[in-house]
Amino acid sequence: MGKGKAAAGGAMLLALGLFATLEGYGPKVRPDTYKSYVDVAGVLTICVGHTGPDVKFGETLSKAQCDEIAKADLTEAFAAEDKYLDRVEELDPWVRASAALFIANVGPEAFRGSSFRRLLNERKIGAACDSLLLWTKARAGPQGALVVVRGLVNRRMAELELCLGEAWKVEK
Repeated sequence: MGKGKAAAGGAMLLALGLFATLEGYGPKVRPDTYKSYVDVAGVLTICVGHTGPDVKFGETLSKAQCDEIAKADLTEAFAAEDKYLDRVEELDPWVRASAALFIANVGPEAFRGSSFRRLLNERKIGAACDSLLLWTKARAGPQGALVVVRGLVNRRMAELELCLGEAWKVEK
């Protein structure tokens, strides 16, 4: 296994551990069964924040199915890191995990154009992590204005702490 793949493996475990906490599984139909819902930005969503043309209104999936979708979404996010980040294998696993969570939330194209990506490529890790806090708004309806969403603020704060490695510091 190459150095980049090993780092991505550790980052995947970190990201998976935080993904469900940040997103939640959505509305329960019965124990371990979840249904699709419309998120705060008016986007049809299912499971752990999964969106896209494959999501159907009224659809229900098991927790196991949701976990497989989450793994696939994070695998796509790590592929975007490999594509858009220079020397990605040099990044710490917690930086890669926070980037994957961010990409899974905003999408690869938004990541590609972000200051977060640019600053990571410049190896300005602290500034890159801080730039996550610029992404706390969602549209209020399809044509609505961008508004700060408390859930996105909380999510970005968690991603920021992970990105800086603060989740691993022990308080004395």
